[in-house]
Amino acid sequence: MTKLITLLTLILLISVGINNGYSQNSFGLEFGHNWTAISGRSYDFDSISVVPDIGADAGEGFGGIFYEYEVSKGFSLHNKLNYGQRFVSYDVYNKDKVCQFCPVPKNELVAIASFAFEILPQFTIIESSNLKLNLFAGVNTTFNLIHTDLITKIPDQKGVTSVMNSLQNVVNPVTLSFAYGASIEIWRVILWSKVNPISPFAKSVKINDKEYDFDNSWGFVSFSIGYKFYSLKRKSKRQETGSL
Repeated sequence: MTKLITLLTLILLISVGINNGYSQNSFGLEFGHNWTAISGRSYDFDSISVVPDIGADAGEGFGGIFYEYEVSKGFSLHNKLNYGQRFVSYDVYNKDKVCQFCPVPKNELVAIASFAFEILPQFTIIESSNLKLNLFAGVNTTFNLIHTDLITKIPDQKGVTSVMNSLQNVVNPVTLSFAYGASIEIWRVILWSKVNPISPFAKSVKINDKEYDFDNSWGFVSFSIGYKFYSLKRKSKRQETGSL
């Protein structure tokens, strides 16, 4: 993933350097909705079982800004910065049947504030006077901030509460994934359809001074709408020199 990000950065620098025509910088707002899919497996930490709530759900809305640098007539670099919320749910219980009510699962909901930054090289495959159809693919870097308390306040039932507290730290502060999709631009209104394939988000978790591997993944399908509210055209130095 690090090599891919380096490659995209080089493409950006080379593209900007070789551009000899007009370039257009566009800015705008974007609002949309993510549909979420969680994958993973159950984990046992001694007598404690943790079962992630896997599968798809309706997800959450998001909003942000975008910046687009038009390198050439059919190629641009589309960059997004969006904010939204994500939720990961777990059932935690003690398998010891001697303990009264221990096998009853207790739910832990991890709420995450996410700031997602995407670098998306984009190709225009159809263009008319007020219509563009674009295809894009690139890298998503998301900064995850946990902001949650225990959903269920309970006495510690042979380690259940300590495991639930540890799960609040299971999400990596920074996650990387791919992103690809298509957009339709009608005048200044843009409609996006985008996929972030399944990618890992969990790290090892520390429970009672022991480190345990923990592997969960998430993926997203999103639809959004945006509006270009400002653009600036710039001449290359070669054209400026030729016009003197």
